[in-house]
Amino acid sequence: MQLEGVAEKAVGEELLRVQAAYFAVWCDGPVRMNWSAIAYIVVRTRWLRYSDSDQGPPLIWKTKLKSSIDGIALFEHDKGIH
Repeated sequence: MQLEGVAEKAVGEELLRVQAAYFAVWCDGPVRMNWSAIAYIVVRTRWLRYSDSDQGPPLIWKTKLKSSIDGIALFEHDKGIH
């Protein structure tokens, strides 16, 4: 997996939103909130590529960010790559 985008430390309202999403998946997450070195990083992805060389021919799937609506990324898949 490769991606290109902007990574930023979540703060304020965004931090609360990110933590809620994270804790919904990782229920033990709140235990780590008091760790001195913990940070929640948001990556706003512009481009994404997945490669699987274990199959023949190798699978390469890539996409780029088409738009964003209310924080939900909408990707446009490059169907010509396999």
